[in-house]
Amino acid sequence: MALVGLALAGGAAVRGQSALDGFDPNANGPVFVVVVQPDGKILIGGDFTTLSPNGGGVVTRNHIARVNPDGTLDTAFNPNANDSVLSIVVQADGKILAGGQFNGANSIGGQTRNYIARLDATTGLADLFNPNANDVVKSIAVQADGKILAGGFFNGPNSIGGQTRNHIARLDATTGLADSFNPNANDAVFSIAVQADGKILAGGDFTSIGGQTRNHIARLDATTGLADSLDPNANNGVVSIAVQADGKILAGGFFNGPNSIGGQTRNRIARLDATTGLADSFNPNANNNVESIAVQADGKILAGGTFNSIGGQTRNFIGRLDATTGLADSFDPSANLFVFSIAVQADGKILASGYFTNIGGQARNHIARLYAAPQLAGAVSRKTHGGAGTFDVPLPVSGNVGVECRSGGATNDYQMIFNFANPVTVDSASLTSGIGSVSSFSVSGSQVTVNLTGVTNAQRITVTLFNVNDGTNSGDVPVSMGVLVGDVNGNAVVNASDVSLTKSQVGQAVTGSNFREDVNASGTISSTDVAIVKSDVGHALPP
Repeated sequence: MALVGLALAGGAAVRGQSALDGFDPNANGPVFVVVVQPDGKILIGGDFTTLSPNGGGVVTRNHIARVNPDGTLDTAFNPNANDSVLSIVVQADGKILAGGQFNGANSIGGQTRNYIARLDATTGLADLFNPNANDVVKSIAVQADGKILAGGFFNGPNSIGGQTRNHIARLDATTGLADSFNPNANDAVFSIAVQADGKILAGGDFTSIGGQTRNHIARLDATTGLADSLDPNANNGVVSIAVQADGKILAGGFFNGPNSIGGQTRNRIARLDATTGLADSFNPNANNNVESIAVQADGKILAGGTFNSIGGQTRNFIGRLDATTGLADSFDPSANLFVFSIAVQADGKILASGYFTNIGGQARNHIARLYAAPQLAGAVSRKTHGGAGTFDVPLPVSGNVGVECRSGGATNDYQMIFNFANPVTVDSASLTSGIGSVSSFSVSGSQVTVNLTGVTNAQRITVTLFNVNDGTNSGDVPVSMGVLVGDVNGNAVVNASDVSLTKSQVGQAVTGSNFREDVNASGTISSTDVAIVKSDVGHALPP
């Protein structure tokens, strides 16, 4: 059954629109679903069997795991599924519903649970809830009254909850038995969403559901399961549904071409009127499948899938769309392979998961956290070398941290320059890791200058700009720097090579190619610089 389709040393610098901070669960296989709990912990499900959180050791976690907000493993939670987990939902009481391909003895949470289970919020052990589906559960949703909706491939006699339920069912939250709700779809249900009024949206491969001809998307009465008049009539599968705050319905999937959904040409993503089902003017026009849709608090729309173009821009597998025009904004993490699930944290940071191994300019295996701050074009550490001029140490926006090798003088002063792609405003700046403080900062168009004092030697520091806003994106932007006086070759240790390099430049004019040897930034390279480097031999940048 095919369900897929549905050169300066140091640690990594942190950058705008990248996988930020140290969050890196590092799964060894695809992550098909990511969900944020109310407490900020993050549940993931998929085809993985191990995690190596934040560069740590390999830990076995079969198909489902929970990580803390910093990316470290929640070691107590270990349901240990025996096959893929495709859907996860957190109940109001904190218990966790999981659906997927797991089945048979000891299949999840230490019990025999076929394709659907409910897990203890702390341990991950399965409770007594046991609907016992006869085929894969692809989608789960919980109603306001706690009843549980399930959709997928199950069908036929005794297919779920002890009843004949074809591809969609509603289950009692205590017993797991199916109630009288029976829309009887004729093919798989991939997505379920509950509207504020309790009506139930379903998307999938079906062409009949709720007693009506409904091609791939329908809305069902919450009591009878009958389809109402909403009939967008998609021409191919709908795999993702999201409801906006204004009630309009976002749909993503495989549909494309003339009259593909809502009476319009809409390629793989559309927005539908909640009454008529007609597509409005929102038309991002993806060039391949949209597998996941999420709506930010500000109304902007995140989409993930198998596309390389959406919203009129090249966007590799993930993009963010203007809620009015459908055009892609500057948010461009550019994954190297498919994105299958997107979730938005309470702080606005974006979780993405799928098949990718690189996203946001970083190596991230199958799951990453992104943030939507303005695009940082570059950053440097700047010093004026007397009459020789001003010279910059690059602080890379990708790759390893830059090493500032020049002395900060009597009060250990440094200056960092942040360059953005567009003009910005900034609320504040602070040294968020390391020893030192921000003495002042200023903004001039797209450039932010941060002056530091009291920055001690042989350390890593991070300076964070808070609430950076370029009119399209806003967020916090941190940049890291290594401070190691005398490390003129930038290899994170001061040794005889640095002494030799400095000696070789004594008496030479300070230029862009040798300014690092002017360690005291006086504008001349002299024996004084050699003496400073010698005095720091043996110092190293901490890991």
